[in-house]
Amino acid sequence: MYIEKLKVRPRQVAAVRPCTPQLAAMLACWSASGDYMSTDACAESAKALMSCMRTAVSFPPLNLGGSLCMLTRI
Repeated sequence: MYIEKLKVRPRQVAAVRPCTPQLAAMLACWSASGDYMSTDACAESAKALMSCMRTAVSFPPLNLGGSLCMLTRI
């Protein structure tokens, strides 16, 4: 099959999310134990998440200007 004008978008690079496993562990702990203040059962997962967030590389903020301009036209 031949298509004369075929446009293919390039693949997007997967976003790097450095602290996802620690966040998932803390949310699972909260869900299982109900320790939302992270004082008893979830203290270790909260400490792991905080240490990951301290050492994680910060990324520049997303440029939302184009999206916000589209919303103002609605």
